[in-house]
Amino acid sequence: MAMLLLIAWLGLCAWTDLRERRIPNALILGGLAVACTWLLATGQSLAGASVGNALLAFLIALLLTLPGYCLGRMGAGDVKLMAVLGLASSVSHVLFSTLFAALAMVIVAWLGTRPEQRQAGRSRTSRYRPYAPFVLAGLLLFQVGIARSS
Repeated sequence: MAMLLLIAWLGLCAWTDLRERRIPNALILGGLAVACTWLLATGQSLAGASVGNALLAFLIALLLTLPGYCLGRMGAGDVKLMAVLGLASSVSHVLFSTLFAALAMVIVAWLGTRPEQRQAGRSRTSRYRPYAPFVLAGLLLFQVGIARSS
């Protein structure tokens, strides 16, 4: 049930990111409030990980996203989204979601360019692509993998 709450929140963030190319702070703060309240009340994340694992996932999310933000490749909302995802889930969730999001974005960017641009290594795509939908897809794939292995 708690995992469904996390997926619903991330789905709303993804939908907003697709529509507006940004994730409002109200959504981020709402997710942060739920994740922190759940951690304090139950002693585990929404995904069932220990508090220590969730805090480590939070730190890993920041380590993975802050360089992209500092280099101008990622928006601040994406960094905050991943930080909240870390607090709400686990190290495995964050790593798999980040890996899938990166691979999917590379594929989508490559498919969105003309053949002559691919050879030259250039793309006409905008500077920022919505990141949250890719993270959501990665989280869902990870959850399906967990469900199948159980």
